[in-house]
Amino acid sequence: MCFRETRQADCMLVAGTSALVYPAASFPQMVKQHGGVLIEANLYDTPLTPLATAPCRTIGEILPTLVEQVRAKLTA
Repeated sequence: MCFRETRQADCMLVAGTSALVYPAASFPQMVKQHGGVLIEANLYDTPLTPLATAPCRTIGEILPTLVEQVRAKLTA
């Protein structure tokens, strides 16, 4: 199921991961390979950082705004 959902995703938020444990670490790579947006929120660089469309060092910087934007889209 995770592979199917990943193939359909056009965006993925990755937070607090080393990006070293497979198969989960392959999901962000799959999204990016299919032209999707990858948002990475981690304290340190990971193997995903070079692939990230928007790398952030703390999730506190982006999560409130992201939640607000998603809610606005869902209620529109």
